Amino acid sequence: MRKKITAVIAGAVCAVMLAGTALAADLPFKDVPGDAWYTDSVAYVYENGLFSGTAEDTFSPDNYMTRGMFVTVLQRQTAKMGMSTEVASAAGFADVASTAYYYDAVNWAAANGIVTGKDAATFAPNEEVTREQMCAIIVRYMRDYLKLDLSQYEGDVTFADADTISGYAAPCVAIAQNAGIVNGLQGNVFKPQGNASRAQVAKVIETESKLIATLNGTAPADSNTTDNSDNTDNTDKNDNTNTNTDSKDNSGSGGGGGGGGGGGGGGNSSSNEHSAADIVQEAIIADYVQQIVDKYPRLASTDDTAYALLGKLVETLQAALDAHNNGVFIDRTYIDTHYGAQMAEVKAEYRALTEEQQGAMKNMGARLASTEVLTAILDYFGFSTSALS
Repeated sequence: MRKKITAVIAGAVCAVMLAGTALAADLPFKDVPGDAWYTDSVAYVYENGLFSGTAEDTFSPDNYMTRGMFVTVLQRQTAKMGMSTEVASAAGFADVASTAYYYDAVNWAAANGIVTGKDAATFAPNEEVTREQMCAIIVRYMRDYLKLDLSQYEGDVTFADADTISGYAAPCVAIAQNAGIVNGLQGNVFKPQGNASRAQVAKVIETESKLIATLNGTAPADSNTTDNSDNTDNTDKNDNTNTNTDSKDNSGSGGGGGGGGGGGGGGNSSSNEHSAADIVQEAIIADYVQQIVDKYPRLASTDDTAYALLGKLVETLQAALDAHNNGVFIDRTYIDTHYGAQMAEVKAEYRALTEEQQGAMKNMGARLASTEVLTAILDYFGFSTSALS
């Protein structure tokens, strides 16, 4: 059985990878910018028929992936390999309607031990897949279903919050981390119970697909097993996702928001000198910064002094973003060298604000981005959140 599956994968996965990736300009999604960190991954999963949009012209990259959506992606991937996903009988989940787009996918995944339910009668298809669930599902899919040897990736989880990972998921998270399928967030935390966005799952699936090809010796010569920032799929164009942490089942970098490791190596150096985790993290931070830069001009001021100081911070972020867009790798060394003085000045001016002004600046910042996004950016730029306390 293993030889048969491996032979199928050897031909089919390579064919899928060689089919190429759609150019960003060819994507029909108006909410996928050409220069976003996830654009190439969205193009990859869309061109290869693994994801569809939430509407004809909308991908919804920031929406979280649901459990039903996630198993649907894996079922599509399996079908692309020429493998049957038919099952003899339904799994018996009362909350998986026979008319739902994910019905066949859930039953296939359950029958093959790729997923389990919240209990014998409940799958919770519309709940958001968590990061640890995503890892568990992907590892089961690769190791138990595709019969790939993942033993070289076994070991310890090195995330700072490893002790918060559920026991059932920890071995799978370790494999996914060591294989480069998932990375930590800023500060090397994984946030196992956090959710994964569609953009993040697109990156995870792209990475996983290339790893499958590599393990079978079928990866094209110029393909790299790039790493992820975790996020999701969708066939259901009307799907809305709810949060969920399944204590039994599967998993999901970008976590909450984004993927990759910490800041990288030096200034203008080529990205080839940085790890995949560093490259992904830098790209995620750049995307976060772009969101803030775009929103700031439309932000209403509640305190002119606080607004002006926030503007000074945004100007520094804009300068770094411009450098990134010009091909500079923006790691902590580059930031300290080029923006250290500006950041120190912003810190000093912030501490000089009144308590009310500091509160106003925090409130305006909260309207620019989520706490997780702001924390990731400030930490990356050496402006730790403790400086705001």
